[in-house]
Amino acid sequence: MRTKILLLLITMPFFQILKAQSSLTGNVLDGNDKPIFFATAVLYNQSDSTIAKSTSTGEDGKFKIENIKPGKYYLELRFLGYQNKRITELEFPKDNDSSYPIKMEQETNQLSEVEVTGKKPLLEQESDRLVVNVADNLTGNNNNLMDVMKKVPGVIVIGDKISLAGSSNLTILIDGKTTKYMDVESLLKDIPGDNVEKVEVIHQPGAEFDAAGSGPIINIILKKNKLFGTFGSVNTGFSMGDSWRYFTNASFTQYQGNVNINGSVGYRNSEYRSLMDVDRYNFDDLYDQTSQNLDSWETYRGNLNIDWNIDKRHRAGVQSRFTSYDSDD
Repeated sequence: MRTKILLLLITMPFFQILKAQSSLTGNVLDGNDKPIFFATAVLYNQSDSTIAKSTSTGEDGKFKIENIKPGKYYLELRFLGYQNKRITELEFPKDNDSSYPIKMEQETNQLSEVEVTGKKPLLEQESDRLVVNVADNLTGNNNNLMDVMKKVPGVIVIGDKISLAGSSNLTILIDGKTTKYMDVESLLKDIPGDNVEKVEVIHQPGAEFDAAGSGPIINIILKKNKLFGTFGSVNTGFSMGDSWRYFTNASFTQYQGNVNINGSVGYRNSEYRSLMDVDRYNFDDLYDQTSQNLDSWETYRGNLNIDWNIDKRHRAGVQSRFTSYDSDD
């Protein structure tokens, strides 16, 4: 009898933990009340905008996010060709289930409309992959490849990091060729979005992708009639508080088929203050020591990546990086 009582006392907190979880369901529709298949639903923590849960809609446009801990959140829906939809101020107490009908609006193309014949569907499900036909469904609001990736079904972009179906063990190919020796984040930012023909999402790669690794694959197919050359970007920033910070970064990509080169350089200069206040007791004497320092810190970084596709089965690459720190401390 004592053993049964002890078992009951141990399992009760476990059942309480399970009961404290909530769920969120939704039905995502377009302007004609038709379900949107494979839209990405991301639940963010309201306090710091970190991702709590993510999922995709089914063929009926419905999704369900389970095991949500009590707290405050907001929900964002994304789908290629549609404006992002955000639902704010979601609060989940213990054991609460919520459901929302959600309508998404198509993006308005800034270009004049033209009659399109033979237009491919946005999504095509093949035996081993999901094909997203970007070229026929892309509007003028996608400046680069990174913007396109943010709306590919199942893809989550946080900052410059990309994951697929919750897995960060992801391989990105361009025209079936590896980007292993390249700075992928800079590459995706530098190549214009209208250079993309389609994106293939492969959750379980077959034998043809053995060399790419064991995780999921995103294969970006570029338009064949595009004249590729050198692309680049520069960004800079400045902030001021108790001390100031300044940074600037530049990146470039030369994508020409068999030999591809990309690289980036960056510089950051910042000041920081340190304050030390020490009280020392020595019998009847008290010593008070206060010091304040203002120091500066400089960081230089850079990388250069060269990728050479020798033939269909062989490729070589060189990757170099450098980082330098300088402080007047």
